[in-house]
Amino acid sequence: RKGVEAAVQELEAMHPSKPLKIISQKRVHKEFWEVQDRLVEHPNGSQIKFQLCGHPPTYAYVVVFPFHSASQTVTIIRQWQQGLNQWWWQLPTGGWNSRKAKDLAECACHELEEEAMLVKGRMVPLLDEEEGGDSKTGIAEISFSQNSWYPYLALDPRKVNPKEKDRRKRDHEEEGTIHVHEVSLDVLFFLISTGKVIPTSAMCSMMAMAELRKRKLLDPSTCERLLQII
Repeated sequence: RKGVEAAVQELEAMHPSKPLKIISQKRVHKEFWEVQDRLVEHPNGSQIKFQLCGHPPTYAYVVVFPFHSASQTVTIIRQWQQGLNQWWWQLPTGGWNSRKAKDLAECACHELEEEAMLVKGRMVPLLDEEEGGDSKTGIAEISFSQNSWYPYLALDPRKVNPKEKDRRKRDHEEEGTIHVHEVSLDVLFFLISTGKVIPTSAMCSMMAMAELRKRKLLDPSTCERLLQII
């Protein structure tokens, strides 16, 4: 692992990492999403305008990997995706509203309950600065997005009774567009390897499985089945 980390550091040192100079930036549209025009100074000296999108006010969201150690399974959801008007697999995911959750970890707990109907368990942040992650800026969503996302591992959450009066409910537009499933890790890995899982959930899954292996929470038989898929 140390050899791989050294190789990555060598590759990153070959390229500039300083942000480009922002000359101007202004909002041109705002509803659920915000669109901004940004003018930057390009490395070749020219000025180039980009349009950026993001979800204010925090421009941050969480992706949660709910793992059940006894059964070696993960809870995933099948959700309708607005942009392509298609159904895709993903992990519980949601934006952080600082008026509703004091921090990202609490936001992760809320999304876990609302979308997967799971509560409790141990919430583990997967961005470890000692491993090269950045817990302050998160992970970039896409090139033209101002959003960043934060991966979490939920260890052994329990199912919530849907009849409980005080349970957190889904947003109105999510009703009927989310279906919850508990699957084995090899099924999830197959979905990822065949391009059936949205990118942020696929990356979070890989990070979570690496963390589970590091914590020795994956059974040898589970690891063997995953290797067979690879």
